[in-house]
Amino acid sequence: MYEGPSCLVAVMNGKRYGGGFRISPESDHADGCLDVVLGTRVNRVQLVRLMGMVMRGAHLDDPRVRCGSGRVVQVRWSAPTYAHLDGDVIGPRRELKVTVQPGAVTLY
Repeated sequence: MYEGPSCLVAVMNGKRYGGGFRISPESDHADGCLDVVLGTRVNRVQLVRLMGMVMRGAHLDDPRVRCGSGRVVQVRWSAPTYAHLDGDVIGPRRELKVTVQPGAVTLY
């Protein structure tokens, strides 16, 4: 999907995270897929503007943002990078593999 510097990689099954950031506004928790949203190389000013767009869910058309979906998502970093799982730091990783299990949890 993308290879290069990234300011953020989010593997999502829902639309929001981090207190309301609409990082993946097109996600559907019932579709059996994970959604990936990532930012490419940006400077600090561009990142601040992009985060404002994320709050409104208006960032998906920005050329610095890449989106995709799948049942299995694998992310690799060239150096150990701190990863978060549902808001908790899970430590430095060089690779993460996430697989969706359709029907494993019922949401109402």
